[in-house]
Parts: sequence; structure tokens; C-alpha cells
Amino acid sequence: MKKIKILLLLANAVIALLIFVSIYDDDEQKREIETEVVELLSALHFISISEPAKDKYVRIVKAEEKWVLEKPFSWEAEKLVLSNFKTKFAHLSFKELYSIDEIEKRGEIIQDYGLDENSTVLEIKAAKSALRLVIGKETKDEQSVYVQIERSSNEANSIWKVSKDIVEITNADPSHWGISAFFNKPLYSIDEFSVTFRADTNNTSKTSLKKDDSGWKFTEPFHATANKEKVLFFLNSLISEKIEGFVRSPDKALIQKLKDDWKVRISLDSMGTREDVFVLGSSGDANTYRAAQSSLSSTIFLINEDFVKKKLSDLSTQLRERTIFGL
Repeated sequence: MKKIKILLLLANAVIALLIFVSIYDDDEQKREIETEVVELLSALHFISISEPAKDKYVRIVKAEEKWVLEKPFSWEAEKLVLSNFKTKFAHLSFKELYSIDEIEKRGEIIQDYGLDENSTVLEIKAAKSALRLVIGKETKDEQSVYVQIERSSNEANSIWKVSKDIVEITNADPSHWGISAFFNKPLYSIDEFSVTFRADTNNTSKTSLKKDDSGWKFTEPFHATANKEKVLFFLNSLISEKIEGFVRSPDKALIQKLKDDWKVRISLDSMGTREDVFVLGSSGDANTYRAAQSSLSSTIFLINEDFVKKKLSDLSTQLRERTIFGL
């Protein structure tokens, strides 16, 4: 009887030890990758996302404290989107399932987990570490997805179970990552601006305003006081105007046309820097967009036809001070 009790006690001790080791291994594994993720995100300087199924790819890099969308074209990255990406990535849950060797021993292939040439691939890098994640199909519980993870800190290549939020943050649309405004200036930093229209005959009409200690003044086509509230409202609408899209692979003819045959030029002076945006003429269709380009960027973008016709036209009348007699 004593022997049976001793054997039972020993069996229970072994089971308890196995449970402890299993829990410890899971906790250690979780702590290890979560620590790696936190350290990587704190020094993050590179993000790339590829969606072969949609033929989309983006690369975002940090250069001199400034995040820039580098591929498929050059554009300033949106800080809020980057912050959201890092926050959500930091809160992902990770659970390692099997190494690639173990999958092969089980008689399976990685395609069984939705991992193939059409899978979305996310790469993030810091100075001394990197992660490459290939996103597969949804797990049976519909709460996670299978992800093949390659870690610079570990030569093992494994399949993991990762929370579904990873699908949301792996967006390879460049419009998602780039700032949506084509004039990225603080409102009260603008000291001078002008809008120039050019006719087919090359005749131009220009409206210019400049800020001084007493407020905003017209400098072209005449000298007069402008209405401060209307000027600020106009400038706010200008820097808030959204880009409708980007021309990803512009041909040489379009690039040259923006240089030689622009129909509208918008100029802003802010913090000692001048920026010009050149806009092509209308296609005649109110539902189409106009191609435009900033003097500070090689990227061609699209703006709304109504913005040009309704907001930029006749500024000398729109912004002029109407008060005749002071009270």
C-alpha cells in the first residue's frame, strides 16, 4: 500500500513538474519575443509591406528623425499612422506552434497554413534586430492568423499564432502611409502666398498677399488691406485640402508638361522656405482630377477639380476687406 502511495506521489510530482516546465516555457517564449518586439520598436527605422496578391508594396524609412515613404514613390509619412502601427504591433499576442522542420515531420507543408507566394510580408528593422513576418490564413478559432516568423535573434524559422490585428496594420497602400495634404505647413507659419493662373496664350493673372504687423495685405494685382478672418479661413482650407491619389509611374511627357504647361501655380512662404505647387489644366470633366506637383518633391499627385475652380478663383474679391467706414 505504501509503495502505491509513493508511486502516486511520484507520478503527481512528475505531472506537476511537466506542467510547470510547460507553463514556464510558454511564459519564457512569450517574454522573449515580446521583449524583442519592444526593443525593436523603440529603435525602429525601417518598415516594408508587400501584398503580392494586390501588386502593392511600400517601404517607409526613418531619416534624420523624419519618417519618409520611400517606395513606390517619395512622400512624407503620416506620423499618426506610424504611431498607430507601433502601438498595435506592440500589443500583438504571439504563440509559437511549430518549427518548419516539425511541420515537415508531421507530413504537412507551409501552404496548409495559407503561406505561399501571394502572402502579405511585413519586415521591420532596428539597428541590431529585425523581424520578417509572412501572414497566412485565419486560425480555426477566428481570433488569430498563422504567421511564419524569421527573427534575427534566432535562426529557427517557425509558424506562430498571432492576433488578427496584424492584418489591419499590414496595409501596403501608399495613400495609407503618406500625409494626405499637399501643403504640410502650420497655419500661422505662413507669411506670404500667391495664386497664379496662366491662360493658353501664356498670359498670367496673379493674386499675392503678404502678412505684416498689422495683418494681411494685397501686394498684387493691387495694394489693399485683406480681411484677416477670410484669409485665415482660405489658408486653413488650402493646407487641409486632401490629395485624391498619386501617379505612381508618370511618363516623361506628363513630367515635362507640369514644368512647361502648368495652368495654376500656388506659392507659399513659410518659415523661410518657399514652396510652389504646379497644377495642370482642366480636362473639361468636373468629375476628374488634375495632376499637380510640388517644387519640393518629384512625386505627382491628383487634386480635386472643384478645389481649383471654387477655392482658388477670384481671390482678390473673396479676400478683400469690405469695411468702408471705421466705427
